[in-house]
Amino acid sequence: TTATPLDGVTGDECPAGYYCEEGSTYPTGCSPGTYSASKRNTNSTDCRACSYGEYCGDYNMTTTSGNCSAGFYCPRGEDVPDRLQCPMGYFCPEGSHQPIICPSGWYQDQLGQSGCTVCPSGFYCDNSYGVVVINDTVECPAGYFCPTGTQRYNQWPCPRGTYGNATGFNSTADCSPCTGGFYCGDVGLTSPSGPCAAGYFCKQYAETRTPNQTTDANICPQGSYCVEGTAQLVNCPAGTFGGTDGLMNVSSCTPCLAGSYCETPGLTDVEGPCSPGYYCEEGASTRTDIICPPGYYCPQGSPTPTRCPEATFNPYTGLNSSSRCTQCTEGSYCGTEGLTAPTGPCEPGYYCPGGQNSSRPEEYACTVGHYCPLNSSEPLPCDNGTHTNHTHADECYTCP
Repeated sequence: TTATPLDGVTGDECPAGYYCEEGSTYPTGCSPGTYSASKRNTNSTDCRACSYGEYCGDYNMTTTSGNCSAGFYCPRGEDVPDRLQCPMGYFCPEGSHQPIICPSGWYQDQLGQSGCTVCPSGFYCDNSYGVVVINDTVECPAGYFCPTGTQRYNQWPCPRGTYGNATGFNSTADCSPCTGGFYCGDVGLTSPSGPCAAGYFCKQYAETRTPNQTTDANICPQGSYCVEGTAQLVNCPAGTFGGTDGLMNVSSCTPCLAGSYCETPGLTDVEGPCSPGYYCEEGASTRTDIICPPGYYCPQGSPTPTRCPEATFNPYTGLNSSSRCTQCTEGSYCGTEGLTAPTGPCEPGYYCPGGQNSSRPEEYACTVGHYCPLNSSEPLPCDNGTHTNHTHADECYTCP
């Protein structure tokens, strides 16, 4: 009797989960993949497609059946929870409406997964280029290391002072210390930057050409020299010393000072004075460098031999004091310094006690009543029957 009956006998309003087109004898249920929570639906289009990430698994649904299964995804209108399997490179937690690409640092090489696997060490997983597949193309490049979960190829460069010349490193410990004699002045290097500067040494881990890194790399210390590219210190050789830092070559080492000796390599100063009886020229490597020659004496620390004084001579080597020079022989004179033997005999009319520097010593003229022939060491008295009545006589006269 009415087009919109509500008595439940002649008809009623269309219930939720159904739709009733004009002239319907019975309500028509919403099909799987749809649902309707409202009443008085008039068309199949009033049944709503099942919500994103959910499924509607039966007819006449007034609400969704539940979430899409983990490892699967459900766009709108799904009637089962596991129709669309999550593809490789993606993950689908429960209730997913579309696959989610694995974030950088993760990957997935299996179908139907609800989570991702952390990127393995030695590789990087960067999703900015799309789905990550673990193979040689994502191996950690030379100059870098990739611990577990690395997101970009250049995320972890080998630090300054190191380099990496191979692929697949997984920690900073895999990076090589900068080669001896060289420095590594930047991060992410595949080989050293260049040789260490002259005046510096680079054992390992050097970060600059002129490093200041304590025992690994530093300025060349006193007593040594460092040419360009030095890995191990080179001692200044015997006969020299190094009194300053930063010496660049062996010629920078200072020759041992005259009068001193430098016997031990690597000295920072002279080792000590030359021994008595010897002299040490510049660059001497022993304390007995050159033995003192005849005619000279050499006290401790002599840079050159010293001539024995006038009125002395010295026929021997190795004298260490002027007192060791020999007094000039009686009857002779020693007229110059540095003699190895007397200059000659005392002249007639004079006599020469030991230690004279003149052949005619004024204080030793022959006295009256005496005569002094050549080479006299003292006046000789005239014999009986002879006489002299003046000084400087070299012979006596017969008495008249």
